[in-house]
Amino acid sequence: ILTNIDELVFGDDVTEELFDKKILKIIRCNRVVVPSSIRKFVVLSKTLYVGEVIVKNGEKS
Repeated sequence: ILTNIDELVFGDDVTEELFDKKILKIIRCNRVVVPSSIRKFVVLSKTLYVGEVIVKNGEKS
């Protein structure tokens, strides 16, 4: 569980499988930045009270 982080950036070498296996929840973060290899749906399913999710190819949510 990752909490109260201003900007959380995942490296380009993080796969969707690794992200799904290791991250239980991301709570109260202003910005989460993930590589394009991870589907935004997978990230959003693990977030609570996150300001924005940015995929490194530029897509925002």
